[in-house]
Formats: sequence, structure tokens, C-alpha cells
Amino acid sequence: MTRFYLSVLLTLFFISHVDAQDFSLRSISLNGGKQFSNFLFTTSSDQKDQNLEYQMYNAFGLNASFTSTRHTIRPELQMRQAGAKKSIQNTSVSWKMNYFNFNLVYGYSLLQTDRFEIQTGAGFTIGYMLNGEQMIGNERFSIVEEESMTRFEIGAQGLANFSTHITDQLSLSLEYRFGAGLNHIENDLEEQKTRNIYHSALLGIGLKI
Repeated sequence: MTRFYLSVLLTLFFISHVDAQDFSLRSISLNGGKQFSNFLFTTSSDQKDQNLEYQMYNAFGLNASFTSTRHTIRPELQMRQAGAKKSIQNTSVSWKMNYFNFNLVYGYSLLQTDRFEIQTGAGFTIGYMLNGEQMIGNERFSIVEEESMTRFEIGAQGLANFSTHITDQLSLSLEYRFGAGLNHIENDLEEQKTRNIYHSALLGIGLKI
């Protein structure tokens, strides 16, 4: 948990300590790929649920890169899916939620040439659940109608990005992201905690501005 709060603080620190006038819009990118999602669930007795399983969902986004030498500030709008699956007394239970996210990432280029770039970064996310469903066996329940989960989520993420310039104007990228929610997302009165966690593998195409 501490490392995610630290990543947010570091992001805000770097953003606030670099002169904003040095930044310029370099590119606009579309990305999409798979997101492997699960829950971090802790009971009221501080026991973790080991039966939760990762599920493979989708994520798509549009971002802009503002750069200054090796530094990048990247705001992003993203549609992503989250959820998990488990078995309770031989009955399958699964969750699937659709979020609209605003992400803000600080990135630093470890390697930067005319053709290739390797970048690491960290940032924070704000998500709003558009809709979602819970399946218990063959029965479907609307998460929004049942009000079983909160609509807003705050999270943090770290990433590693490799990109190559196909032409002077066009680039392709492969990005790995690891993220987790920072707030409890279930609407209940018990002292239990449920947060989203995910791994993403995204392909991107960028257009230089």
C-alpha cells in the first residue's frame, strides 16, 4: 500500500518541480490491449482472500505527451474493465465493471535515441464506474442498481514503456502497467476492504505533433 502512495507523491513532486514552460506537446497516442484484473480483499479479521482469480479484460485509451528533455507529463482518458472471479461452495461468483478513467503520469526516459525510447513512470488515476455486473451461478445482478459498490475509484500505477519511431511522424509502443486502487470499493458496513488490482499490456500508436 505504501508504495502506491509513494508513487503518487513522487509524481506530484516531479510535476511541481519542473518548469511547466519547458514542456511542449510532442505527440498524441491511441493505445489498447489486455488488462488482467483481480481484487485485493481483506476480511474484518485482516485475513486475505486467497481464492480470488485474475480475469482477462480490455483497456483502451487516448493520451497526450508533454515533454521536456527526458521528462514527460502524460494525461490520459481511458476506458477499462475490472473485476475478479471466485468459487463459493462450488458456485461460481464473478464481477465485471466498466470504468471511465482520467490518468496522469510522470515519465522519465532511461534511453532516448532517434529511433528508440525506454521510459519508466508512475502516476495516479481517478475512475468512475459506468456500469457493472455480478454473476452468481447463472443469476446476473447489476452492481449499479444494487448499489453494491462505489462508483468512484482512486488509484496509483507504475509503468514501463518501450517505443520505436517508424517514421518522423509515427511511432509504435508497448507498455506494461501495474496498478491498484487506493480506496475501498464495496458499499458495506463491515470492516473489510476490497480494492482493484491489475496488470496491463498495451500496444500504442503515436502521432507526432
